[in-house]
Amino acid sequence: MNTRGERPTLHDELVDILRLHGGDWMTTRQLADAFNARGRYRKHDGSDVTDDQVHGRTMNYPHLFERQGARVRRSQEDAA
Repeated sequence: MNTRGERPTLHDELVDILRLHGGDWMTTRQLADAFNARGRYRKHDGSDVTDDQVHGRTMNYPHLFERQGARVRRSQEDAA
């Protein structure tokens, strides 16, 4: 969760899911499914987060995520 005690951001939740997954690679689809199953964050319109949104968010935070095609893991910098 973010440091201000507000609802978690999408990228905060993705980092946590990846941390709980043990540092292994996950696809953007697997991340979206895990994210939606947690139910801790909803889009403003109430719909589920898509793998395209996970893709976009992980591309925007290279200091948090490593990418390899559709696969994502925490960056080695963040995991340290």
